[in-house]
Amino acid sequence: MLHTICYPEAFRRIRKAANIARGYHEGVQKQTPKQQVNSISQDAPILGILVTADSISYATLMISIMYCGYALFPISTRNSVIAVVHLVRLTGIRHLFISPDPTMQRLVVQGREALRTENSEVQLVPMPQFDDLYNESLDHEGMQKGALDSEKTILILHSSGSTALSKPIHFETLNFLMLDGFLPFLLKDSHIAAATMFGRGRFQYGVLVHPKEPFDPSDKRKLIELRNKIWKCLVPPSFEKMNEFAPQHSRGFKRMIVVTCPSKPMEFTVKGTSRRQVCIKAYSEEIDAVYAAVENSSQTDLAAPSQWTRGSAANFLKSVVDKILPNSLRDDDDLFQMVATVYKLHSVCNSGSTSVTQIPQNFVYANRTVLDLSDFVWSLFSEKGSVDAEAQVAAKVEAMHAMVDRYGSNFGTRAQPSADTNDFNGHKAETVLVTGTTGCL
Repeated sequence: MLHTICYPEAFRRIRKAANIARGYHEGVQKQTPKQQVNSISQDAPILGILVTADSISYATLMISIMYCGYALFPISTRNSVIAVVHLVRLTGIRHLFISPDPTMQRLVVQGREALRTENSEVQLVPMPQFDDLYNESLDHEGMQKGALDSEKTILILHSSGSTALSKPIHFETLNFLMLDGFLPFLLKDSHIAAATMFGRGRFQYGVLVHPKEPFDPSDKRKLIELRNKIWKCLVPPSFEKMNEFAPQHSRGFKRMIVVTCPSKPMEFTVKGTSRRQVCIKAYSEEIDAVYAAVENSSQTDLAAPSQWTRGSAANFLKSVVDKILPNSLRDDDDLFQMVATVYKLHSVCNSGSTSVTQIPQNFVYANRTVLDLSDFVWSLFSEKGSVDAEAQVAAKVEAMHAMVDRYGSNFGTRAQPSADTNDFNGHKAETVLVTGTTGCL
Protein backbone atom coordinates (compact mmCIF):
# COMPACT_ATOMS: atom_id res chain seq x y z
CA MET A 1 0.00 0.00 0.00
CA LEU A 2 1.31 3.42 -0.96
CA HIS A 3 1.92 5.76 1.97
CA THR A 4 2.75 9.43 1.55
CA ILE A 5 5.03 10.87 4.24
CA CYS A 6 4.14 14.48 4.95
CA TYR A 7 6.34 16.91 6.83
CA PRO A 8 4.67 16.59 10.27
CA GLU A 9 5.24 12.83 10.25
CA ALA A 10 8.78 13.19 8.87
CA PHE A 11 9.62 15.73 11.58
CA ARG A 12 8.46 13.33 14.31
CA ARG A 13 10.68 10.61 12.83
CA ILE A 14 13.62 13.01 12.60
CA ARG A 15 13.22 13.76 16.31
CA LYS A 16 13.02 10.02 17.02
CA ALA A 17 16.27 9.43 15.11
CA ALA A 18 17.79 12.43 16.92
CA ASN A 19 16.87 10.82 20.23
CA ILE A 20 18.73 7.68 19.15
CA ALA A 21 21.79 9.64 17.97
CA ARG A 22 21.95 11.73 21.13
CA GLY A 23 21.63 8.63 23.29
CA TYR A 24 24.61 6.98 21.62
CA HIS A 25 26.70 10.15 21.82
CA GLU A 26 25.96 10.72 25.49
CA GLY A 27 26.82 7.10 26.15
CA VAL A 28 30.21 7.54 24.52
CA GLN A 29 30.77 10.75 26.50
CA LYS A 30 30.20 8.93 29.79
CA GLN A 31 32.78 6.31 28.83
CA THR A 32 35.38 8.89 27.77
CA PRO A 33 37.87 10.26 30.33
CA LYS A 34 37.13 13.89 31.23
CA GLN A 35 40.54 15.10 30.05
CA GLN A 36 40.00 13.53 26.63
CA VAL A 37 36.48 15.01 26.35
CA ASN A 38 37.86 18.50 26.99
CA SER A 39 40.53 17.98 24.34
CA ILE A 40 37.96 17.24 21.61
CA SER A 41 35.25 19.72 22.61
CA GLN A 42 36.57 22.57 20.48
CA ASP A 43 34.20 21.55 17.68
CA ALA A 44 30.79 19.94 17.49
CA PRO A 45 30.72 16.15 18.04
CA ILE A 46 31.16 14.35 14.71
CA LEU A 47 28.86 11.45 13.90
CA GLY A 48 29.75 9.44 10.83
CA ILE A 49 27.43 7.41 8.60
CA LEU A 50 28.74 4.47 6.58
CA VAL A 51 25.65 2.57 5.54
CA THR A 52 23.76 0.97 2.72
CA ALA A 53 20.16 1.99 3.40
CA ASP A 54 16.93 3.19 1.84
CA SER A 55 16.93 6.90 1.01
CA ILE A 56 14.16 7.83 3.48
CA SER A 57 15.90 6.29 6.49
CA TYR A 58 19.25 7.71 5.37
CA ALA A 59 17.90 11.24 4.96
CA THR A 60 16.03 11.04 8.26
CA LEU A 61 19.20 10.05 10.11
CA MET A 62 21.29 12.75 8.42
CA ILE A 63 18.88 15.53 9.34
CA SER A 64 18.50 14.16 12.86
CA ILE A 65 22.23 14.39 13.52
CA MET A 66 22.29 18.07 12.58
CA TYR A 67 19.06 18.58 14.57
CA CYS A 68 21.06 17.49 17.64
CA GLY A 69 23.65 20.17 16.90
CA TYR A 70 26.23 17.54 15.92
CA ALA A 71 28.43 17.54 12.83
CA LEU A 72 27.28 15.10 10.15
CA PHE A 73 29.85 13.14 8.15
CA PRO A 74 28.35 10.79 5.50
CA ILE A 75 31.08 8.51 4.16
CA SER A 76 30.81 6.86 0.77
CA THR A 77 30.41 3.08 0.89
CA ARG A 78 32.73 2.85 -2.12
CA ASN A 79 35.72 3.77 0.03
CA SER A 80 38.34 1.18 0.84
CA VAL A 81 39.33 0.20 4.38
CA ILE A 82 42.42 2.39 4.11
CA ALA A 83 40.35 5.38 2.97
CA VAL A 84 37.78 4.96 5.75
CA VAL A 85 40.49 4.68 8.41
CA HIS A 86 42.17 7.75 6.94
CA LEU A 87 38.95 9.81 7.14
CA VAL A 88 38.11 8.62 10.65
CA ARG A 89 41.62 9.46 11.81
CA LEU A 90 41.58 12.95 10.28
CA THR A 91 38.14 13.97 11.57
CA GLY A 92 38.24 12.30 14.96
CA ILE A 93 34.89 10.54 14.63
CA ARG A 94 33.88 9.06 17.99
CA HIS A 95 31.17 6.77 16.68
CA LEU A 96 30.02 5.58 13.29
CA PHE A 97 26.58 4.43 12.15
CA ILE A 98 26.87 1.22 10.12
CA SER A 99 24.39 -0.99 8.27
CA PRO A 100 23.98 -4.74 8.91
CA ASP A 101 24.91 -5.91 5.41
CA PRO A 102 28.01 -8.14 5.26
CA THR A 103 30.01 -5.77 3.06
CA MET A 104 29.79 -2.83 5.47
CA GLN A 105 30.25 -5.08 8.50
CA ARG A 106 33.45 -6.51 7.03
CA LEU A 107 34.68 -3.04 6.04
CA VAL A 108 34.20 -1.48 9.47
CA VAL A 109 35.56 -4.47 11.39
CA GLN A 110 38.79 -4.32 9.36
CA GLY A 111 38.93 -0.56 9.78
CA ARG A 112 38.37 -0.79 13.52
CA GLU A 113 41.20 -3.26 13.87
CA ALA A 114 43.51 -0.94 11.94
CA LEU A 115 42.56 1.96 14.23
CA ARG A 116 43.21 -0.10 17.33
CA THR A 117 46.81 -0.63 16.23
CA GLU A 118 47.10 3.16 16.54
CA ASN A 119 45.49 3.14 20.00
CA SER A 120 42.41 4.78 18.50
CA GLU A 121 38.84 3.65 19.03
CA VAL A 122 35.56 4.34 17.25
CA GLN A 123 32.17 3.24 18.54
CA LEU A 124 30.18 1.28 15.94
CA VAL A 125 26.47 2.11 16.06
CA PRO A 126 23.75 0.10 14.26
CA MET A 127 21.92 2.06 11.59
CA PRO A 128 18.24 2.60 12.57
CA GLN A 129 16.04 0.77 10.10
CA PHE A 130 12.90 2.22 8.54
CA ASP A 131 10.60 0.37 10.94
CA ASP A 132 12.65 1.64 13.89
CA LEU A 133 11.87 5.21 12.92
CA TYR A 134 8.54 5.18 11.12
CA ASN A 135 6.28 3.69 13.76
CA GLU A 136 3.81 5.00 16.29
CA SER A 137 6.06 4.90 19.36
CA LEU A 138 6.51 8.13 21.30
CA ASP A 139 10.28 7.89 21.81
CA HIS A 140 10.74 11.35 20.32
CA GLU A 141 8.69 13.20 22.93
CA GLY A 142 10.83 15.55 24.95
CA MET A 143 13.59 15.61 22.31
CA GLN A 144 14.77 19.20 21.96
CA LYS A 145 16.79 20.67 19.13
CA GLY A 146 20.46 21.09 19.90
CA ALA A 147 22.16 24.47 19.94
CA LEU A 148 23.84 25.58 16.73
CA ASP A 149 27.20 27.30 17.04
CA SER A 150 28.07 29.52 14.09
CA GLU A 151 31.78 28.92 14.57
CA LYS A 152 31.61 25.13 14.51
CA THR A 153 31.35 22.54 11.78
CA ILE A 154 27.86 21.26 10.97
CA LEU A 155 28.62 19.14 7.90
CA ILE A 156 31.66 17.29 6.57
CA LEU A 157 31.89 15.90 3.06
CA HIS A 158 34.89 14.23 1.50
CA SER A 159 36.59 14.47 -1.87
CA SER A 160 36.35 11.65 -4.38
CA GLY A 161 39.86 10.39 -3.73
CA SER A 162 40.50 9.95 -7.45
CA THR A 163 44.05 11.29 -7.22
CA ALA A 164 44.91 10.62 -3.57
CA LEU A 165 43.24 9.51 -0.36
CA SER A 166 39.91 11.27 0.21
CA LYS A 167 40.08 14.50 2.16
CA PRO A 168 37.39 15.85 4.52
CA ILE A 169 35.82 19.19 3.61
CA HIS A 170 34.28 21.09 6.53
CA PHE A 171 31.21 23.35 6.25
CA GLU A 172 30.64 25.76 9.09
CA THR A 173 27.12 26.44 10.33
CA LEU A 174 26.69 29.92 8.85
CA ASN A 175 27.84 28.96 5.36
CA PHE A 176 25.69 25.84 5.37
CA LEU A 177 22.56 27.67 6.51
CA MET A 178 23.04 30.39 3.93
CA LEU A 179 23.33 27.89 1.09
CA ASP A 180 20.70 25.47 2.37
CA GLY A 181 18.01 27.70 3.74
CA PHE A 182 18.38 31.39 3.06
CA LEU A 183 15.64 31.55 0.40
CA PRO A 184 12.99 30.38 2.90
CA PHE A 185 14.35 32.94 5.35
CA LEU A 186 14.23 35.64 2.70
CA LEU A 187 10.66 34.90 1.70
CA LYS A 188 9.59 35.34 5.31
CA ASP A 189 11.00 38.87 5.28
CA SER A 190 8.25 41.49 5.19
CA HIS A 191 10.27 43.58 2.73
CA ILE A 192 10.58 40.89 0.06
CA ALA A 193 7.94 39.69 -2.39
CA ALA A 194 10.07 37.10 -4.22
CA ALA A 195 13.67 35.97 -4.57
CA THR A 196 15.71 33.59 -6.68
CA MET A 197 19.30 32.40 -6.47
CA PHE A 198 21.98 32.81 -9.11
CA GLY A 199 25.62 31.84 -9.39
CA ARG A 200 25.73 28.26 -10.63
CA GLY A 201 29.26 27.65 -11.89
CA ARG A 202 30.52 30.85 -10.24
CA PHE A 203 32.80 31.16 -7.23
CA GLN A 204 29.96 32.52 -5.08
CA TYR A 205 26.17 32.51 -4.98
CA GLY A 206 23.98 35.58 -5.03
CA VAL A 207 20.28 36.35 -4.84
CA LEU A 208 17.95 38.38 -7.07
CA VAL A 209 15.37 40.10 -4.88
CA HIS A 210 11.98 41.55 -5.83
CA PRO A 211 11.04 44.00 -3.04
CA LYS A 212 7.45 44.43 -1.92
CA GLU A 213 7.87 48.17 -2.34
CA PRO A 214 9.75 48.52 -5.65
CA PHE A 215 12.32 51.27 -6.04
CA ASP A 216 15.06 52.22 -8.45
CA PRO A 217 18.19 50.31 -7.33
CA SER A 218 20.32 53.15 -8.68
CA ASP A 219 19.25 54.95 -5.51
CA LYS A 220 22.26 53.84 -3.47
CA ARG A 221 20.78 54.86 -0.12
CA LYS A 222 17.64 52.74 -0.58
CA LEU A 223 19.71 49.87 -2.00
CA ILE A 224 22.01 49.83 1.03
CA GLU A 225 19.04 50.02 3.40
CA LEU A 226 17.35 47.01 1.79
CA ARG A 227 20.55 45.00 1.70
CA ASN A 228 21.09 45.67 5.39
CA LYS A 229 17.52 44.58 6.20
CA ILE A 230 17.99 41.40 4.18
CA TRP A 231 21.32 40.74 5.87
CA LYS A 232 19.72 40.99 9.30
CA CYS A 233 17.13 38.47 8.15
CA LEU A 234 19.79 36.07 6.87
CA VAL A 235 22.34 36.52 9.65
CA PRO A 236 21.00 36.52 13.23
CA PRO A 237 22.94 38.58 15.78
CA SER A 238 24.56 35.41 17.11
CA PHE A 239 26.19 34.91 13.69
CA GLU A 240 27.58 38.43 13.29
CA LYS A 241 30.83 37.52 15.05
CA MET A 242 31.26 34.60 12.68
CA ASN A 243 30.95 36.90 9.70
CA GLU A 244 33.81 39.03 10.99
CA PHE A 245 36.18 36.07 10.72
CA ALA A 246 34.68 34.41 7.64
CA PRO A 247 36.63 34.11 4.39
CA GLN A 248 36.43 37.00 1.94
CA HIS A 249 33.90 35.25 -0.28
CA SER A 250 31.49 35.02 2.69
CA ARG A 251 32.08 38.54 3.96
CA GLY A 252 31.30 39.89 0.50
CA PHE A 253 27.91 38.21 0.26
CA LYS A 254 25.92 41.35 1.11
CA ARG A 255 26.90 42.96 -2.16
CA MET A 256 25.74 39.82 -4.00
CA ILE A 257 22.12 40.92 -3.42
CA VAL A 258 20.74 42.26 -6.71
CA VAL A 259 17.45 44.18 -6.54
CA THR A 260 14.93 44.24 -9.39
CA CYS A 261 14.01 47.48 -11.09
CA PRO A 262 10.36 48.70 -11.46
CA SER A 263 10.88 48.99 -15.23
CA LYS A 264 11.97 45.33 -15.38
CA PRO A 265 9.91 43.44 -12.79
CA MET A 266 10.45 39.78 -11.94
CA GLU A 267 8.37 37.35 -13.99
CA PHE A 268 6.28 34.61 -12.35
CA THR A 269 4.77 31.27 -13.29
CA VAL A 270 1.03 30.53 -13.00
CA LYS A 271 1.83 28.97 -9.60
CA GLY A 272 3.25 32.26 -8.38
CA THR A 273 6.91 31.20 -8.27
CA SER A 274 9.61 33.20 -10.04
CA ARG A 275 10.68 32.11 -13.52
CA ARG A 276 14.27 31.61 -12.47
CA GLN A 277 16.07 31.27 -15.80
CA VAL A 278 14.04 34.05 -17.41
CA CYS A 279 14.75 36.40 -14.51
CA ILE A 280 18.45 35.59 -14.42
CA LYS A 281 18.73 36.17 -18.16
CA ALA A 282 16.88 39.48 -17.87
CA TYR A 283 19.30 40.63 -15.18
CA SER A 284 22.45 39.09 -16.63
CA GLU A 285 24.15 42.48 -17.04
CA GLU A 286 23.44 43.49 -13.45
CA ILE A 287 24.62 40.11 -12.17
CA ASP A 288 27.84 40.28 -14.21
CA ALA A 289 28.43 43.79 -12.91
CA VAL A 290 28.11 42.58 -9.30
CA TYR A 291 30.65 39.79 -9.84
CA ALA A 292 33.01 42.26 -11.53
CA ALA A 293 32.67 44.68 -8.62
CA VAL A 294 33.41 41.92 -6.10
CA GLU A 295 36.42 40.81 -8.12
CA ASN A 296 37.81 44.34 -8.43
CA SER A 297 37.24 45.19 -4.78
CA SER A 298 38.91 41.96 -3.68
CA GLN A 299 42.10 43.02 -5.43
CA THR A 300 42.41 46.64 -4.27
CA ASP A 301 44.68 45.70 -1.36
CA LEU A 302 46.82 43.18 -3.25
CA ALA A 303 49.81 45.11 -4.43
CA ALA A 304 51.78 43.27 -7.10
CA PRO A 305 55.58 43.26 -6.74
CA SER A 306 57.31 46.25 -8.25
CA GLN A 307 59.67 43.83 -9.98
CA TRP A 308 58.76 40.26 -10.88
CA THR A 309 61.38 37.71 -9.96
CA ARG A 310 61.02 34.07 -9.04
CA GLY A 311 61.43 34.99 -5.37
CA SER A 312 58.97 37.90 -5.43
CA ALA A 313 56.41 35.73 -7.25
CA ALA A 314 56.69 33.09 -4.53
CA ASN A 315 56.29 35.66 -1.73
CA PHE A 316 53.37 37.32 -3.52
CA LEU A 317 51.49 34.06 -4.07
CA LYS A 318 52.06 33.00 -0.47
CA SER A 319 50.63 36.27 0.88
CA VAL A 320 47.67 36.10 -1.50
CA VAL A 321 46.76 32.54 -0.54
CA ASP A 322 47.09 33.39 3.16
CA LYS A 323 44.73 36.34 2.67
CA ILE A 324 42.15 34.44 0.64
CA LEU A 325 41.87 31.43 2.90
CA PRO A 326 40.77 31.43 6.54
CA ASN A 327 43.65 29.15 7.56
CA SER A 328 47.28 29.30 6.53
CA LEU A 329 48.63 26.64 4.21
CA ARG A 330 52.05 25.11 3.98
CA ASP A 331 53.89 25.65 0.72
CA ASP A 332 53.33 22.00 -0.23
CA ASP A 333 49.62 21.81 0.70
CA ASP A 334 47.14 20.91 -2.05
CA LEU A 335 45.27 23.95 -3.39
CA PHE A 336 42.92 21.71 -5.38
CA GLN A 337 40.66 21.35 -2.34
CA MET A 338 40.13 25.09 -2.02
CA VAL A 339 37.30 26.03 -4.38
CA ALA A 340 37.46 29.75 -3.71
CA THR A 341 41.20 29.76 -4.36
CA VAL A 342 40.72 28.55 -7.93
CA TYR A 343 38.64 31.57 -8.84
CA LYS A 344 40.59 34.08 -6.80
CA LEU A 345 43.92 33.11 -8.28
CA HIS A 346 42.60 33.96 -11.74
CA SER A 347 42.11 37.46 -10.36
CA VAL A 348 45.55 37.45 -8.76
CA CYS A 349 47.22 36.68 -12.06
CA ASN A 350 45.10 39.37 -13.69
CA SER A 351 46.19 41.91 -11.07
CA GLY A 352 49.75 41.56 -12.31
CA SER A 353 48.86 43.08 -15.70
CA THR A 354 48.87 39.90 -17.71
CA SER A 355 46.01 38.64 -19.84
CA VAL A 356 43.80 36.00 -18.27
CA THR A 357 43.39 34.53 -21.74
CA GLN A 358 47.00 33.36 -21.43
CA ILE A 359 46.09 31.27 -18.39
CA PRO A 360 44.77 27.75 -19.02
CA GLN A 361 41.60 26.85 -17.13
CA ASN A 362 43.34 23.95 -15.40
CA PHE A 363 46.30 25.95 -14.11
CA VAL A 364 45.50 25.32 -10.43
CA TYR A 365 44.98 21.60 -11.06
CA ALA A 366 48.31 21.42 -12.88
CA ASN A 367 50.10 23.46 -10.18
CA ARG A 368 48.64 22.17 -6.96
CA THR A 369 50.92 23.76 -4.36
CA VAL A 370 51.98 27.30 -3.55
CA LEU A 371 55.51 26.53 -4.74
CA ASP A 372 54.35 25.08 -8.07
CA LEU A 373 51.89 27.90 -8.54
CA SER A 374 54.50 30.57 -7.86
CA ASP A 375 56.70 29.06 -10.59
CA PHE A 376 53.71 29.14 -12.92
CA VAL A 377 52.94 32.80 -12.13
CA TRP A 378 56.59 33.66 -12.56
CA SER A 379 56.45 32.18 -16.05
CA LEU A 380 53.63 34.61 -16.90
CA PHE A 381 55.88 37.57 -16.22
CA SER A 382 59.13 36.17 -17.54
CA GLU A 383 60.64 37.34 -20.81
CA LYS A 384 58.42 34.98 -22.82
CA GLY A 385 55.32 36.61 -21.34
CA SER A 386 53.22 33.52 -21.90
CA VAL A 387 52.85 29.96 -20.73
CA ASP A 388 54.97 27.44 -22.59
CA ALA A 389 52.42 24.64 -22.95
CA GLU A 390 54.91 22.18 -24.43
CA ALA A 391 57.37 22.80 -21.62
CA GLN A 392 54.60 22.21 -19.07
CA VAL A 393 53.67 18.91 -20.68
CA ALA A 394 57.32 17.85 -20.79
CA ALA A 395 57.72 18.74 -17.12
CA LYS A 396 54.66 16.69 -16.19
CA VAL A 397 55.91 13.70 -18.18
CA GLU A 398 59.25 13.96 -16.44
CA ALA A 399 57.50 14.10 -13.06
CA MET A 400 55.47 11.00 -13.95
CA HIS A 401 58.62 9.09 -14.90
CA ALA A 402 60.22 10.16 -11.63
CA MET A 403 57.17 8.89 -9.73
CA VAL A 404 57.38 5.53 -11.50
CA ASP A 405 61.09 5.29 -10.68
CA ARG A 406 60.38 6.10 -7.04
CA TYR A 407 57.41 3.84 -6.44
CA GLY A 408 58.00 1.17 -9.06
CA SER A 409 61.04 -0.44 -7.50
CA ASN A 410 62.39 -1.77 -4.21
CA PHE A 411 59.23 -3.69 -3.40
CA GLY A 412 59.29 -5.80 -0.29
CA THR A 413 59.65 -9.54 -0.60
CA ARG A 414 56.29 -11.19 -1.20
CA ALA A 415 55.50 -14.31 0.74
CA GLN A 416 55.63 -17.29 -1.62
CA PRO A 417 52.28 -19.06 -2.08
CA SER A 418 52.03 -22.70 -1.25
CA ALA A 419 52.33 -25.23 -4.02
CA ASP A 420 48.60 -25.92 -4.05
CA THR A 421 47.53 -22.24 -4.33
CA ASN A 422 45.51 -21.92 -7.53
CA ASP A 423 43.00 -19.49 -8.95
CA PHE A 424 39.44 -20.35 -9.91
CA ASN A 425 40.56 -21.88 -13.22
CA GLY A 426 43.18 -24.10 -11.63
CA HIS A 427 46.13 -21.92 -12.71
CA LYS A 428 48.89 -20.80 -10.40
CA ALA A 429 47.85 -17.58 -8.65
CA GLU A 430 49.63 -14.34 -9.48
CA THR A 431 49.67 -10.95 -7.85
CA VAL A 432 48.49 -8.02 -9.99
CA LEU A 433 49.03 -4.40 -8.97
CA VAL A 434 46.32 -2.04 -10.25
CA THR A 435 46.82 1.71 -9.70
CA GLY A 436 44.33 4.55 -9.88
CA THR A 437 41.36 2.68 -8.43
CA THR A 438 41.27 4.59 -5.10
CA GLY A 439 41.04 1.26 -3.37
CA CYS A 440 37.96 0.03 -5.20
CA LEU A 441 37.24 -1.63 -8.55
